[in-house]
Amino acid sequence: MDAGFGLQACGRYDALRYGGARYRPGGANFPDPSGFTAPDYKPEFVVNYELASSRIDVGWKARSTNAAIYYQDYTDIQEAKSISRHSSKALRLLGNATSAYIWGGNSKRR
Repeated sequence: MDAGFGLQACGRYDALRYGGARYRPGGANFPDPSGFTAPDYKPEFVVNYELASSRIDVGWKARSTNAAIYYQDYTDIQEAKSISRHSSKALRLLGNATSAYIWGGNSKRR
């Protein structure tokens, strides 16, 4: 289950500013039949920022331009892991990996 929220605002020239956050709750790993229990895992968070623009140029030929840039900041990324045990099947558990960020942009002109 994920939960999140977002805020967006439009200004002049069809500019869109967006900010949002997403939360994935943490939890407990279940013990395997031998009694081994992995540590609990923490919640995962992502914060997203985006700036986008859409503009229509009116001249001898109508054209439109769309452009966007974005940045996402992840913390405590949840990752599924499998641990092989000698006497039983592989144990599947959830854990937290590291943090990461993603950034980029795109544009299109028609």
